[in-house]
Amino acid sequence: MSNTSSSKLVPCIVLVVACLTSTAAAQGTAAGCPDSCGGDGGIKIQYPFGIGEGCFRKGFEILCNGSVPVLAGSTTQVVPLNNLSISTAEARVMLPVAWECFFNSGSSAKADSVWSNGDVQFNTEGVYRISNTHNQLVVVGCNSMGFTKSQRNEGGAIYGYAFATGCMSFCNNSGSAVDGACAGVGCCRVDIPPGITDNTMDFKPYDHEGMVGFSPCDYAFFVDREN
Repeated sequence: MSNTSSSKLVPCIVLVVACLTSTAAAQGTAAGCPDSCGGDGGIKIQYPFGIGEGCFRKGFEILCNGSVPVLAGSTTQVVPLNNLSISTAEARVMLPVAWECFFNSGSSAKADSVWSNGDVQFNTEGVYRISNTHNQLVVVGCNSMGFTKSQRNEGGAIYGYAFATGCMSFCNNSGSAVDGACAGVGCCRVDIPPGITDNTMDFKPYDHEGMVGFSPCDYAFFVDREN
């Protein structure tokens, strides 16, 4: 497969659980540090999150892109409205959608497809876990199997992953899927296990013959259950 495509999809909303201690959760903004992104009325920033040197715990640096807070080292945007909850040790962020698109009628002609696994490297310090309580994995497409994998090198598992979790959606024709429904026809969803540390997705190709005209692409993403 090729991963040279530069197109991106609109990110999805996901809750990410930060590994905080009760002591850190009780602290406010560090002395002399900015307490919001966007000035007065902007998004509040509390320790261990912080803006600027000496204002954050390792792994919790926030950069301000105008009035938009971003996790340092990535393009992962923190979403307004209950975005950084110190009391519940959660942050709501934007993550990209993984995708794979075919350009002919066969599913096995890998030279004729492009893809993105959605990885944005937002957890390089290992301080976040994707909440299995708040999120689910959604796969959209026809004859599409998408799945997420655990962090690498976990327990000496085969291929470096301890588990893979996903689902498969089917279609007979362009009229199979129904708007607003996600029950295995054109769209499927599944609970995720605890402990997932990144946004990396993968796809298993199935027969796309006759479907490229109306469903050339597969998509996989984490999303807040209430979104």
